[in-house]
Amino acid sequence: MPRRGGVQEEETWVDFWFQNPGYGAPDGTINSLNDTEHRDHVEMLTEKLMDDDVKKRYKAAEALAHYVADDQFLPEQLEVHPAEVLATAFMKFVVDRNFCISAARSLAIMGVKAAPYAAFALTKVLFHSAQDLRYEAIVTLRTFGPDAADEAAAPLAKVVVEDEEARLRREALKTLTVLGPGAASAAGKSMCDATRDEDTDVQVTAIKCMGAMGPEMNAELAGPAIKDILEEGSQEMRRFAMETIMAIGPSLAKYIQVEVARHLRPLPGTDPKLRELAVHALEAMGPAVVYDQEILLARALMDPEPKVKTAAFSALRGAHCTKGMMGSMELEERFFSQDILQRSRPDVHRNGSGDEA
Repeated sequence: MPRRGGVQEEETWVDFWFQNPGYGAPDGTINSLNDTEHRDHVEMLTEKLMDDDVKKRYKAAEALAHYVADDQFLPEQLEVHPAEVLATAFMKFVVDRNFCISAARSLAIMGVKAAPYAAFALTKVLFHSAQDLRYEAIVTLRTFGPDAADEAAAPLAKVVVEDEEARLRREALKTLTVLGPGAASAAGKSMCDATRDEDTDVQVTAIKCMGAMGPEMNAELAGPAIKDILEEGSQEMRRFAMETIMAIGPSLAKYIQVEVARHLRPLPGTDPKLRELAVHALEAMGPAVVYDQEILLARALMDPEPKVKTAAFSALRGAHCTKGMMGSMELEERFFSQDILQRSRPDVHRNGSGDEA
């Protein structure tokens, strides 16, 4: 027989809600709430952002992440932004690793909307001893996009050259790629250094990252790095280097145009795709470069690969190199003196006629 006792008062969901960690909806999901309930829920959470208990502030900020990301049901004016609350966790002298990982993931949900409040704070844990925390910080900064470039580019550049984990060096380069041209000034040297990294995946990510900087990339730094790749790099790296040249453009001309042009020659065993990319790279560096390399581009009109022929003709036409478009034999006057040309031609006027004596 069950023991009889006094009748217990049934616990309401409100009691359960406040007696347990977190501030979720009654059934554990916000999907069942209507618009009015959503607004009430958000109002309660925003009030908790100002609570004296730091844990309650953190939990409320995390619970608001999806609302911030979707920009729904939020009041017109927030006294404190949820991202700002979470950012304080990273600024402590001794951080809570587990909570910071959770906070970083919540900030990643907020994305670009969290950038003004948390980008600088996340850079403070990029050199934390815990590898998983460093990883979460790097990935979260990536979700912030170009708005985080000013705060995050320099610390990420340091990760690229100093972190002992190749995976994190690679992830830092991926984040710099997303930050875009705004990161070129602070991180350009680290990108170039990373093209010589011991890890080949880091090398590939670095050369792609340089291309993402576009014309903002410092040519004085990028030129020598790309030249080294074209001279000694793998076939894959050389292809990516050509694509990077196309993205950066004319500022690279004085550093690498000769090296690029050397890859136009259809020698045995050479890569036809690389020859095609070399044509596009020369074209991207401007009409003056195409004119300087007109002889090799004109010879490329006879390349066994049709795509190389087409690309060479297009480059010559775009630079108005009309003689080059007719083939390299039409360019003799550009490369030989008149004296040499006269001596190389048969003297058909000897003895005043076309008949030989």
